[in-house]
Amino acid sequence: MCKATNALLSGLVLTVLAGSGSAESAGATANNLVLRLKVVEVADQRPICQAKVSVRFYGDVEGTDQFELLTAPDGGCEVSVPLPQPRRVRLFVEASGYVRVRVDSQNTDNPPRREAIPPSFVVPLEKSAPVGGIVRNKDGHPIPGAKLNLALRADEGKIRHYVEHTVTTDADGRWKSDAMPQDLDQLYVEVTHPDYVSIDLWVSSTPTLKQSLPALATEITMDEGITVSGVVYDEQGQPIKDALLLTDRADFFSKVARTNERGQFDFKHCKREALHITAQASGRSPVCRRVLEQNLTEPVNFTLGPGRTIRLRVVDAAGNPVEGVYIIPETYKAYRYILKPDPPNMERGMRTNDQGRACWTSAPPDAVQYAFSKKGYARLSDVALVADGQEHIVTLTRPVTVRGTVVDKNTAEPIARFRVVPVLNWLDGGTPSISRGSAFEARDGKFEWKVSRTDTGHHVRIEADGYRPVVSEMFHVAEAESRTFHFELDSATNIRGVVVAPDGEPVEGARVCLSTAMEYLSMSNGTLSRLGDTYQVVTGADGVFSFPPETSSALIVVLHDEGSARVTPEQLSPVPRVVLQPWARVEGRLLCRGKPIKNYELWLWPIHLANPDAPRVSAQYHTRTDANGEFVFARVAPGPVFVKPDLSPWEPSELTSAQHAPLIARPGQTHELTLNEAGRTIVGKAVLPPGRSRKMTWDYGLNYLIALKEGIPAPDGLEHFKDAWRRGWNETWDASREGDTYINTLHKHFVKLNIDGTFRIEGVAPGKHQLVLRIYDAPKDTGCLVNPVATALADVDVPDPSRQGDVLDIGNVVVDLCAALRDGDPAPPFQARTVDGKTVTLQDYRGKVVLLVFWATWCGPCVAELPTLQAIHSEFANDPRLVIVSLSLDKSVNPVHRLAQQRQLRWVQGHLGDWSETDVPSQYGVSYLPAAYLIGPYGEVLAQKISGPEVRKRIEKALNE
Repeated sequence: MCKATNALLSGLVLTVLAGSGSAESAGATANNLVLRLKVVEVADQRPICQAKVSVRFYGDVEGTDQFELLTAPDGGCEVSVPLPQPRRVRLFVEASGYVRVRVDSQNTDNPPRREAIPPSFVVPLEKSAPVGGIVRNKDGHPIPGAKLNLALRADEGKIRHYVEHTVTTDADGRWKSDAMPQDLDQLYVEVTHPDYVSIDLWVSSTPTLKQSLPALATEITMDEGITVSGVVYDEQGQPIKDALLLTDRADFFSKVARTNERGQFDFKHCKREALHITAQASGRSPVCRRVLEQNLTEPVNFTLGPGRTIRLRVVDAAGNPVEGVYIIPETYKAYRYILKPDPPNMERGMRTNDQGRACWTSAPPDAVQYAFSKKGYARLSDVALVADGQEHIVTLTRPVTVRGTVVDKNTAEPIARFRVVPVLNWLDGGTPSISRGSAFEARDGKFEWKVSRTDTGHHVRIEADGYRPVVSEMFHVAEAESRTFHFELDSATNIRGVVVAPDGEPVEGARVCLSTAMEYLSMSNGTLSRLGDTYQVVTGADGVFSFPPETSSALIVVLHDEGSARVTPEQLSPVPRVVLQPWARVEGRLLCRGKPIKNYELWLWPIHLANPDAPRVSAQYHTRTDANGEFVFARVAPGPVFVKPDLSPWEPSELTSAQHAPLIARPGQTHELTLNEAGRTIVGKAVLPPGRSRKMTWDYGLNYLIALKEGIPAPDGLEHFKDAWRRGWNETWDASREGDTYINTLHKHFVKLNIDGTFRIEGVAPGKHQLVLRIYDAPKDTGCLVNPVATALADVDVPDPSRQGDVLDIGNVVVDLCAALRDGDPAPPFQARTVDGKTVTLQDYRGKVVLLVFWATWCGPCVAELPTLQAIHSEFANDPRLVIVSLSLDKSVNPVHRLAQQRQLRWVQGHLGDWSETDVPSQYGVSYLPAAYLIGPYGEVLAQKISGPEVRKRIEKALNE
């Protein structure tokens, strides 16, 4: 649809076609390039008259940058495109009775896609269809005035459906929209009302909506939720008026509140789930707190101390001040955009003055990650700084211009057509990742590319038909304003094949995707999750597909309405055929205490042994139950899978246990399940050993009731686990990729304990079982669980019930408490290898105060804590009395070494190995990561599991004493 040109995307003037002639609109010039559009009905190509075309330019455009026009009787209109070019052109096309579409095209300079809107093209519009339903409260009464925000954005191609509007329920709680297409898979519905908790619905995860929406029969139930209240004080105990409070939602704030003259605030209609709440006020340091679900009904009070001051000065590479730089406190405690430099006005950021300076007097005492941006400069992100009153100088650089030549290795001739693929090398120690959505075509052996991201390392990958791909060395934007590469490609045979149906006929319209260790492939409910970022081709009538050669292990995944398939390139030889297997279907019902559970989320996961060096493929299936508790997974790829209700220890739920049902999904077959129905109900209570006392978070555990019987056949790579169920639970089962995969082949229940240790497990089949309890300390904020603080293993023999509904009470289950340190105890000794191959022990630092941090690169909260550690290290770098030692629980030292180099972690970086292979964390009582301990000069424990500002306070106290 698109052809390369450097002159098509320029400024814009429009004219409307009138039959064979046209009336040119004001502003057109002789140098304009005319873009001819024609709007037609998709079914019969009939022209659509009076369709509205809305035009918007982004970038430096002389004159009007947005306006509208209508199509003529023949469905046509003309767009005059003069110089200078805008950065992007966006068109919205809509007509009464049709689905709105959006047309996008980028500037050819950056990113250099070599694609643009062609001189003429057709925009097809689909007839719209109605959707609707009713909104009720939990008592069944209709809710008038509820707003339903409908959004549908099909993520493929230059022309895509684009529906985004709001409808309101009438007096009977009913609503209707006439703007939807036939395919509703990408539809998102947000339901809001000032007196109820908001609801998010995705059609892709709620298949029943596909049937109920077009039938105008969708039933949505809203809950009033709870009110979370509290008071904000200053350090003198006086209430603070007009303080700003924000709650989080998916790393962003979702609710806003202000305090009254008594310092009181409340968030009404909150979900019954853990919340992060941030309190801020002018001249005060913000405070962020995590409030557990069971504490939401208690007052949530904040004390805000005096604000810290951070002074910033932004300069260019020559040291000259840069005015007008926009500075945003982007990330704080792993939450984004939750701090406001100007709380009264909700300002997101601040700008530098003519001296390049900016100042924030309400900063927190610990590290914040800032972002700096200004047009013409590379955006600088993840700059960790502490408000210490001193001036921090930040240097902005220009985007780097990457140029390259690409030739045939044997002939030295320029390669006529090739693809430039950006590769991002993130700073988390993981595998570099291909950014397929930013790839672009280039010609005649030359390319140019402007790169401005500073939060990652970059590589250039070159692909061409008939050649092996090559990847450049890594570079960073700040290193130079230009980079030049020369690539020599060696010839090789393309990956080719043909997709056929079970009867051998070629399949048209199959989506063929290729994945490698660097090429991530994500699927949800049998469809691609990220179309634009997927390496894919679509088959024509002959079913043929082709990819350039690969130098690493690859996997080909084929998706079609009729079925799916997976093959490796090696399996295409000598017969290059890929046979589709029909989708399986899994359906069933979810019960609790014999009653159906409605609107409950369930997951279906494929069971396979993941290999970090193999092609990266993620497939998941999720759905919700309808009013009768029924659920459907309609497009399941054949193979071993397990189904489970979404139950976790740290979220509220109607369920206290969740049956995990493994099965082999057969091609073309329907599998039926009823979860939590058959068998007995088991009740009991977890208790401490006699005479022992300890504060326990009983509801923070990973607990299972495992049936001691054969599960489904284990997938490849797990042969040594055959008949392992006979021997019963073993801690190694969840200490390795193999064991974790094997557990999913067994019949089991996930068990959620109540806060008092009681439990209830429903639908347990007769036979021998083992109850496995692993209780953890709840992190103060967020963390990754590693070692339980209490465990139990109990045999449970479940007899046949004598009557329906029999309850089996197994009484108290006594847990074993793991060793626990107390302040003042001697710190356990350790020995570890550093990332540079040396040996480090605790004894090495006798006479010093040691900040000992347990962490891992795979732990998100650990990586989020690094800026705070960097700031502490910088602050005390010249104090010989303090040393910081980090001990990693990564399986390999490589990601630790890599991240330490990229993040410039200057303190001691030790490596213990995987948490299951070392007993040092358990000796320290490490239940979750990150975990920081302060050890005194005589080897005594001064403080345990400290974080944030508390770390600095404890260090200062220890050094002063």
